[in-house]
Amino acid sequence: MDADSFKQALAAGDRHFPGLMLRDADLVRVDLRGADLRGADLRQARLGFCDARGINLEGADLSEAVLWGANLEGANLRNCRLREADLGGALLIHACLNGAQGLRVGFRGARLDGAEIRGACLPEADFQPGSDGITSLRQVAIADTILSHAQFQGADLSGAQLHRSRLCRAQLVPSFPADQPTTLRGTRFVACDLSFADFSGADREGASFENCDDYSSLGLA
Repeated sequence: MDADSFKQALAAGDRHFPGLMLRDADLVRVDLRGADLRGADLRQARLGFCDARGINLEGADLSEAVLWGANLEGANLRNCRLREADLGGALLIHACLNGAQGLRVGFRGARLDGAEIRGACLPEADFQPGSDGITSLRQVAIADTILSHAQFQGADLSGAQLHRSRLCRAQLVPSFPADQPTTLRGTRFVACDLSFADFSGADREGASFENCDDYSSLGLA
């Protein structure tokens, strides 16, 4: 099935497309609400600004896909492959990314409030502010997840659960010279569960750790 046939099937009310092959497809602003795309091949697909609330993308390959500004509220991205995918500005509120895998995933300016990211491997992920605002990870549940070398400058992790996650060598504060203007600020960890989290080698000076569980045990106090 090509992209045009897929769009026609969607318009006719079909929502069942497990294992669909749509590599490099143009699906910008397409209505994908509630679609079943489990195991789909969407590598390098363009899904910017699509309405994908409640979509099932479990096990799909979204490597190098562009989902900028997409509405993925409540989406199932469990065990997805997200290598170098661009999710900047996307709405991932209450989405499930458990077991997701991907190097250098872009989350700039995305909203992941209340999302679940358990057992994932997302090294070098970029959570810095986007052009339209900060990256929000408020109340996000991140456990047993690899986020080494991630860029968190300016992200809001208020109320996040980060137990047993690895943020080794993560960037938590702007890495610009003091005399260079920047809108980035330190990462906010407010009322977070940091039990058994690994911040070894992370640049923490200037980040905000307020009312966090196990704050002192991390050597941050």
